[in-house]
Amino acid sequence: LVRELLDTTEFWLKDMDCDGVRLDVANEVPLWFWRLFNERVKKVKPEAYIVGELWGNASEYVRPGLYDAVMNYAYFRDPVNRFLGKGQGTAAEFDAALATGRLTYPSQAVEAQMNLLDSHDTVRFLTDVGGDVRRLMLAALFQMTYVGSPAIYYGDEVAMEGGRDPDCRRPFPWDFAKDAQRMRVLEHYRKLGKLRHAHVALRTGEFHTVATEGKAIAFTRKAGDEEFLVVLNASPTAATLSVDLATLGGGKRTAVDALTGERAEWSGRAALSLEPISGRVFRLTR
Repeated sequence: LVRELLDTTEFWLKDMDCDGVRLDVANEVPLWFWRLFNERVKKVKPEAYIVGELWGNASEYVRPGLYDAVMNYAYFRDPVNRFLGKGQGTAAEFDAALATGRLTYPSQAVEAQMNLLDSHDTVRFLTDVGGDVRRLMLAALFQMTYVGSPAIYYGDEVAMEGGRDPDCRRPFPWDFAKDAQRMRVLEHYRKLGKLRHAHVALRTGEFHTVATEGKAIAFTRKAGDEEFLVVLNASPTAATLSVDLATLGGGKRTAVDALTGERAEWSGRAALSLEPISGRVFRLTR
């Protein structure tokens, strides 16, 4: 049976040219098998992605010779759902929950974590947050600017809803173009996807939290000459977040809103105005 499982995996990777494998209820299979599995997968296709379905701390599995990553329920989906999705807790608590995940796994694995908002096993994010599209768009903005590998469950990009399994597996709404709200969400996803794809800092750059206040948080992503400042407001009321430019290296900075093109000159401190349940992404230069 072990040989058959490994041979079947090789068929899908080699003959069918799949780029990776997702391992269902992976904790119910002994580690000795996953070591053999990893050896075969990496021999057939060294860059293949091995991701396990584990809902909690998976540090025993995310290591060389086992998994590249896991579905990041514990250190992405759950804190994002609570804070950005439902406005629960403070930005500082949200930041602490995220930091736990970044410190739990090797840095290479952190960059590869499967960061999802929902899945075939959960209530749809949009349904879980009471149908508030602003919260879906805010969570998507964070998903596309945070450390890890964004994973979009089909239909989230067109504001699909759905309750508990199997309702979360509804057919895709192929008439989405007739719905203005669905199109607004899709254009938001497209813009964010293009932004992430265009800038290495948003994919693999260093991550630093620079301010938390109430339900607002600001963090930077930096790689080489590229630097971005991302600010999020999970509150249903407007917020102003003050960022000391000393935390960004000091001096004067030019900030361009990467989503709107709006330009600003900052010196000393930057007072960032945020609409209720919204976020902004700034490209910073000197």
